[in-house]
Amino acid sequence: MRGHGWLLAAGAAALLPPAGAARAQDAPHIWAAPGLYGLERSACAATAEDQAEGLVTATIDPAFCSLLDEGARQRVGARFAEAMAAHFPQVEGRFAESLPLDATVAARLAHTLVASLRLSRAQMWRVDKPVGTDGYLPLTLTLDVTDGATGEVVFSHTRSEIAQGTWAPEAVAGEIAARLPDQLDATMQRLVADAAATWQPWVQQMRVIGRAEDALIIDGGRDRGLRVGDSIGTDGRVTWVGPDYAAVRTVLSRPEIGEVLSRRAASPATSLARPAVLPVIAAVPPGYAIPYLQQIFGEELARGGQYMPVPVNPAFSRLRTLALEEAQAPPAPARSLPDFIATLQIVALPSAAFASNVPGVMIERHEAHAFATLADRSGRIVGAFHGTGRITDEVAGDMRHSVQQRRDTAVRNALNDLADRIGAFRPETGFVELADGGDAPLIADPGGVLPLGAQMPVLRRVSGIDGRRDVLVPVGDIRTLAAEPAGIRAAQAGLGQVGLRRGDLVPTLRGGPPLRSRRALMRCRGADGALALDTRGGVAMTAWPMAAELGFAGGAGVALFDGDLPARLAGLGVEFGEWKDFPAATARDPQECFTPVIGIVPAAAGGYDLTVGYTLFGGGTIAGAKLAGGGLQSLLTPSRMPADAPAEAVSAMLQFDLVEQVLPLALKAAGGLSLGD
Repeated sequence: MRGHGWLLAAGAAALLPPAGAARAQDAPHIWAAPGLYGLERSACAATAEDQAEGLVTATIDPAFCSLLDEGARQRVGARFAEAMAAHFPQVEGRFAESLPLDATVAARLAHTLVASLRLSRAQMWRVDKPVGTDGYLPLTLTLDVTDGATGEVVFSHTRSEIAQGTWAPEAVAGEIAARLPDQLDATMQRLVADAAATWQPWVQQMRVIGRAEDALIIDGGRDRGLRVGDSIGTDGRVTWVGPDYAAVRTVLSRPEIGEVLSRRAASPATSLARPAVLPVIAAVPPGYAIPYLQQIFGEELARGGQYMPVPVNPAFSRLRTLALEEAQAPPAPARSLPDFIATLQIVALPSAAFASNVPGVMIERHEAHAFATLADRSGRIVGAFHGTGRITDEVAGDMRHSVQQRRDTAVRNALNDLADRIGAFRPETGFVELADGGDAPLIADPGGVLPLGAQMPVLRRVSGIDGRRDVLVPVGDIRTLAAEPAGIRAAQAGLGQVGLRRGDLVPTLRGGPPLRSRRALMRCRGADGALALDTRGGVAMTAWPMAAELGFAGGAGVALFDGDLPARLAGLGVEFGEWKDFPAATARDPQECFTPVIGIVPAAAGGYDLTVGYTLFGGGTIAGAKLAGGGLQSLLTPSRMPADAPAEAVSAMLQFDLVEQVLPLALKAAGGLSLGD
């Protein structure tokens, strides 16, 4: 049997282990990092630049910072290591201590996994009442188990708790702060115990059944949870996955036909076989940390059963260095790349509070929205989605919730709704053939499914492998260049020219709205380099900067790319060794771009005149030639409010109304643009 790789596990709290899971003595070795992570760019340490760029790693009330200093983190980490040893099998007191002292760095990294404790939320909420004040302490902790050799988070388990009490108004802050250390420890203990109950790793074994085009063919594919980019055996990497087979290329080893390759897994094959989605958050409400929002979204996405979120451990580099007690560690081998990248933007609108028609009863409304585009491996946006979190409370007397708590619930509901909508998206893989091979291949694409400017692999049919029907093996990569009467002209995109042939196949993703044009577009930039918005009128729409691209992506029917995506993905290069070759992470120069247009003007007869549309320009900025443009107009009649409603409540309700009416207009306006061919 050859060496082991690791399969990805995410949302582990919602996943059940497979039958025949590993016994305690067969489980992998684990070292628990003695620290508390996640605070590196929290309110306790983040710079103004970090906060402005949305790089905050944890949502922490500043009043807790003195209680979470380096000494406190080490104490929590020591307790975490003790809890891991009490609940998990094969826990080591020192990293890779079960190996000989002269073991190589690579051997030590491959031998022992790293468990770490991450804090993503510790807040303080309060609700003042006529007698006393209710105080709340919400905490969110995550246990990550990371493969030190690859950076892959093979297991992740999150626990959120809210402790509460009632005290005198002036004593609330002090009482909550005094309870933080004990509550943090109690939550950590429960987290570790819960995680241990679902931690049952197992070993996958697949047999080499043939060779084709310099690749090994093994007898397991999607049915066994394999994905392109997975490691297997000593130095094997999966390059293509079929329903019951996979193509594998090795670096130095030369396994024989009949030999078994293996890798460990920490989730059932049915979960691992799902398409992998990497969540990237581009905009967050003030006071929120990206890891906390990623956890909420990822857990719900995994729960839906259609996709598998790809977790990333922000502390990976520091954990490896700490584990090895060295200044440097060897480069991490590539982990499997995601099938999709979901770019999320979340907005929490101002809350509205006003009197109801019932004496003594107030209406409190809280609303949040989550917008997402889903890009495939080429970087093309293949879906656009919108999730809503809306809460309406009728409040009598002092029976009310904390505004922060209801706002947080609205944000959570919006993310859950978004994950459910993405989970309902079911794209399918199809294939088109090369009509001509050579250095400038021609792709037969009668259905018009291929966009221009996209990079994709080329596959070749190979027959006679172990009595199976044809298997597919990657033989190169191409980039689509121009539409011709007979198909799409392309160019080889790999490092060297390969012998592409007529009849070779190009995989395509079928799902979402059909393309009305093959032209590839991005969002236009202004003279300052920022994304351009054409805003008219004196009323601003809070959610429009985030919702504008959603309308175009969902309605225009073009090959749309996110020009900011490569920059957002750049920081993940240490976790994904093949990132430089990943098309979605590669910057491109747009030939055309679009700019959203919105106008909100008070109407003479009451209400607001709305104008929503898009303008197309040549090149990548609004300085280019105008190619097309169009929009729609509508009259917005605001929700009726009591005559004595506070101005801030009236303003907040207008924002709710704008989201309700502008988004459908944007989709229709994008769909009505004249795009040409």
